[in-house]
Amino acid sequence: MKPIFNTPEIIILVFQSCDKVEDGLSLASTCKFLASIWRTHTAAILYPHLKARTAGFNQALLAVRATNLVLDAFHANELPPPPARLHELGVQVHPDVGELKQVRDLQHLARCVEHMYTRGNHVDQMHSPDEPDWLSHEERIRIGHRFHCAMYRVLVAGAVLTRAYLEPLFLAPVQGPPGFLHRLTGLSWDDEQELGGFKQEDIEYLVRFPVYDLEAGQEKWEPAFGDLATWLLDDIETTFTKVKPPKFPRMPMGAEELGRVQEVTFFLAAYEHILDKLFNKYLPHPGIDEDARLDMTPPPFPGRVRKVSVAMFGIFRPEEVSMPERVEDSSSCFLINEPLALREQPTPTSQDRQVPDCVSPWTADVRMVLDILHDQSGRPNLRNGYPSPPPPLRFIEFLLAKFFKARFKDNLFDEDSVYHYFQDYQLGFLSNPDLFGDRSILFTTWLFADNKAPSLGYRRLY
Repeated sequence: MKPIFNTPEIIILVFQSCDKVEDGLSLASTCKFLASIWRTHTAAILYPHLKARTAGFNQALLAVRATNLVLDAFHANELPPPPARLHELGVQVHPDVGELKQVRDLQHLARCVEHMYTRGNHVDQMHSPDEPDWLSHEERIRIGHRFHCAMYRVLVAGAVLTRAYLEPLFLAPVQGPPGFLHRLTGLSWDDEQELGGFKQEDIEYLVRFPVYDLEAGQEKWEPAFGDLATWLLDDIETTFTKVKPPKFPRMPMGAEELGRVQEVTFFLAAYEHILDKLFNKYLPHPGIDEDARLDMTPPPFPGRVRKVSVAMFGIFRPEEVSMPERVEDSSSCFLINEPLALREQPTPTSQDRQVPDCVSPWTADVRMVLDILHDQSGRPNLRNGYPSPPPPLRFIEFLLAKFFKARFKDNLFDEDSVYHYFQDYQLGFLSNPDLFGDRSILFTTWLFADNKAPSLGYRRLY
């Protein structure tokens, strides 16, 4: 009979009982037999360890798998496939070693952004000056879990929606106006170029597609946003906490429904914090020439650099984010965001699989396209007579209306409003230490209104 420790299953259990991955690696280095067990069963050893010790592990794994679908399509210069049922990309299929490494990389990204929010000191970033001393240990744990879950949900949304935003670009050689892709990939903020180089026929083509019709309603947006919104609501069911009546003003929602809407606030806050902490090295800005842009590039990180690939919500193309290897080194820096480079492509053989004329839709700046449609297209883009939200927030608009019969408050994006989104939320509330805390329902009631009522009353919360 074999000695009990010659049974791999027993050794795997010993590895899994280690408090840290580093402890398991140290144990594996003690002899060749243990090292061979570690090498051949790495995924089985690490999976339960990381699942139990990673806040939002399920959401992070889903973000990894959704991003990998985008990366595969990107490297093939093809349109990403229609997303499978998002639930099927989750933990029902155990991850391999590569996916576990990607989960840890995403976790490192989330930790850096969290550290920059709670411990950062960069003058050009939003960060909380102090952590409230009244927070209980339990609430601190809830805050960390909420932050990480929201971060990964934003990354899931970016990957899943990439197909919808790129589809008209891939169809353009057949369905779009002549020269559309060349104009689209050559857009600029040059004031001398009307619409950044767009033609009116380009705009008319784009608004045929749900995600580019910024004035569309629920029915037209449903094919683009419906499945993702349903997944997000289902996922929220696993994390939301009820909002106790004493902690919110009178609203036509119960404690459970308010708790779910609060999670939408976390999603929005995570999205804004990610963008705030990234330096988009390649994105042009009005009035800033290329030489000046390069001069603005932050200095290198101290120490070693860690990287992770994402398809960012609001940008919708694969990028590589560079981070300091030590989370603590992110206190006074920006994370660097750069587009991935396309691999050299063979000569196109089919319009169904390749884009002719050597112009790839992947090189388009979707965010600039959306900004032009929103600000310069001549379309009203109004909500109840007020300026509508920025284009990436259309998904949140859809989610609020579909499941909560709610909306962004009417004058939230009106520059003449007393309480303006960019001034009060981006520059004020996002620096508030309560943003992911139990009292954050106050921010929810400040941002959103019930569709049954003209508006919910504004309150100055700080």
